[in-house]
Amino acid sequence: MIRLGKIPKAKKGIIGCGHITSKPYADVHYKLDKIQTGELAQYTDIVFSALSDHPIIDLDTLNNDYPGINWTPEQSGMKLTDDVAENLFEEVERHGHHPHQWTAGEVTRYVEGKPKTLSVTTYDRSSKARQACIRVHGYGCAVCGFTFANMYGELGQTYIQVHHLRQLANIGTEYEIDPINDLRPVCANCHCMLHLKSPAYSIEELKAKLK
Repeated sequence: MIRLGKIPKAKKGIIGCGHITSKPYADVHYKLDKIQTGELAQYTDIVFSALSDHPIIDLDTLNNDYPGINWTPEQSGMKLTDDVAENLFEEVERHGHHPHQWTAGEVTRYVEGKPKTLSVTTYDRSSKARQACIRVHGYGCAVCGFTFANMYGELGQTYIQVHHLRQLANIGTEYEIDPINDLRPVCANCHCMLHLKSPAYSIEELKAKLK
């Protein structure tokens, strides 16, 4: 992550690096005028391994060490060659993680809770199919084996989520469901992981990724 814009030059430069943890996804736009017209923006999730309020590698150093690269492209992103990216990661690691302890005065406050109207397509789920699936497959997660009863006792005795092996949104119409062959009980964590891509991971694919 590089900080640019209309700020003092001493504050410009690389302030963080990390890894993307999701595919791009659409969500409510970050600009008010575009929110009002219903436009969406593309986002992705990221986990930072280094983040600082001061440049870890300043703009002058970037221009001197990598003179063939335009470090102020006036666009939302740029692609680096593998060798340059590797060198930058190594340099950031040599400097340490540069953790920043935010003070109350530095934290930006954000407004939430404004009502909005969204048009959403939903798909009917059969409670009877869910019950039939659980009767056959039980309350244990088909991916990791977790049961809510083991963790929460009586409170979780009869709770489990049910995953459609064929995503209803991809089918787009009514169809006869076989609760034994089309559904599987899964815990909430595995259910989220199954749907990290579309079409969803198979039960077997996610099992192979378990650590």
